[in-house]
Amino acid sequence: MKDNIKISRPMVDKNKVKFKLNIPKELKKFFKDDLFWIKYGEPIDKCPEGILNIPPIVTIAPIAWASGTTVEIDKIDYNFSESLKKVQKAYQIQYPDIFNENVPEIKYKKKKKYTPRKNQQNTSSVLFSMGVDSLACYVKHRKESPALLFIKGVGLDSKGQIKLEKKIKSFSRNEKVPLHTIKSNFKKILEEKFLNIYYMKTIDRDWWGAIHYGTGLPSLCAPITFINNYNIIYEGSGYTEDPTYPEAQPSFVNPLSWGETKVRITEVEMTRQDKIEHILKNHEVMDSVSTIRSCRVEKSGRNCSMCEKCRRTIVAICVEGANPNDFGFKVDKSELESIKNNFLNRKIILTVIEKNIWEQIQEKVQKKDKEEFYFPNSDFYGWFETANLDRFITTKKNSHYLKKDLLDNMLFNLPYPTDIYLYKLLILIWMNLKKE
Repeated sequence: MKDNIKISRPMVDKNKVKFKLNIPKELKKFFKDDLFWIKYGEPIDKCPEGILNIPPIVTIAPIAWASGTTVEIDKIDYNFSESLKKVQKAYQIQYPDIFNENVPEIKYKKKKKYTPRKNQQNTSSVLFSMGVDSLACYVKHRKESPALLFIKGVGLDSKGQIKLEKKIKSFSRNEKVPLHTIKSNFKKILEEKFLNIYYMKTIDRDWWGAIHYGTGLPSLCAPITFINNYNIIYEGSGYTEDPTYPEAQPSFVNPLSWGETKVRITEVEMTRQDKIEHILKNHEVMDSVSTIRSCRVEKSGRNCSMCEKCRRTIVAICVEGANPNDFGFKVDKSELESIKNNFLNRKIILTVIEKNIWEQIQEKVQKKDKEEFYFPNSDFYGWFETANLDRFITTKKNSHYLKKDLLDNMLFNLPYPTDIYLYKLLILIWMNLKKE
């Protein structure tokens, strides 16, 4: 008989809440720590326990479902517990190789319906990072004056977090909307390498991208939405053109709810290029946008202007007739020629999804008068208009796309903690070899 994952009662100190995790031995390889914590930018000590418990459950439950383990918790919100059944079922449909139907539900001692104070007006909120998806989401719902929910620390170092937070604070002041900040170890607590080795072999993406972030990010905001009576969290869609693609899909994100708050993925019908066009056409918001955060490489909060994602965003902005330098990039006309040469020299290689996004930009180039573009006299546009982008698809998977290899198989078959020790030893050896 398997041991259960046990989540302690929340330990609250004004704006910070901690949970002690009791992890079964066979699952310890998936966790770097046994303490889950969240720090909010405001006091949450008045928030009921059944709502405070939501963030750790949402991060841990998919691991429990994948491994056939039960999660134990003391109190749980009624609406959340009902929604979690739908989330679980949706994961099973989306990823049948990972989640089967015979998965135990959450085990709790008390279930209660929690409702916010009625003297507060219902309002909306947006998960906000100043990226394309979140900006388009905000613009779409701007008439509601939605509060901004900023999750600090995802993909940035400490200086980058501070820099980005300053920009988002400036944006909230200009837009006259509330800003709530949240920081947590919800991502760092997981040993994603082992989750990927054990569960993602048949999925063309990692645990974070396919399973965790879509539900994990909004769940961190549960106490904030309850205290402030936000009845909806809008989460900007990623790549949702293909409902079978391993991405935060509406099928398993939209069922998520607690108290009187619902989560909704929005703008699923819009391409990335549509979103950039939508942002740039809403001039009322433009005075507040100092940066369109794009970079997946730079940890300092800036755009590097050199990675594939930065470069495709630069071209996308130029095609809409705007200056990329106004939105956090550093480029001149020669940059477009450099992008063309990097394609031709295969310094830019694309996944299928990246190719699809470049094709969205290409369609705009084919339809529009080149005089409307920024840097209109660049030779890049004539070349790009007819370029066969299939030539630039990589034959290898991206480094975070995981397939079976010798090391994975060896780690998979070793018992805990031998697998952890061997993994850390191999990483140490690899780092030393790189130095030589």
